[in-house]
Amino acid sequence: MLKPEITVACIVEKDGRFLLVEEYTESGIRLNQPAGHLEPGESLESGAVRETMEETGCQVVPTALVAVNLLEYLQDGQRDRSFLRFTFEAAFMRQTDASLDPDIISTHWMTYEEVLASKDRHRSRLVLETIDAYRQGIRVPVSLLSTRIEGKE
Repeated sequence: MLKPEITVACIVEKDGRFLLVEEYTESGIRLNQPAGHLEPGESLESGAVRETMEETGCQVVPTALVAVNLLEYLQDGQRDRSFLRFTFEAAFMRQTDASLDPDIISTHWMTYEEVLASKDRHRSRLVLETIDAYRQGIRVPVSLLSTRIEGKE
């Protein structure tokens, strides 16, 4: 049984433009929201903040949950990989001069029309799908989420 990997992403809008990263992937150079894998002991929100900082140098604050998506990739008709992706709306706080992940080529602030026109370069269909959900006003309070770490001490 294939278990999904947990990923987090942020939709950051500033002055009518969306923050995207241009990155090297297994499928070539693609556009994506700042996104990545959740690390052990990390909350969903803090993972989204960390990934956005590592990929863009931007400090953000998650303000709402926009989407939760299960994305499965098939190879030869078999499930190859699956991801459970939590996408947050995040408020832009400030740009830092932090060095970016080595897979990141550049960051872009794109209008919706530019995002739409570049959909053949998106890392997955979730880039446009989650921006569309955001534009439709879909929001769930982040207080719905919780992170618990249990175990024997």
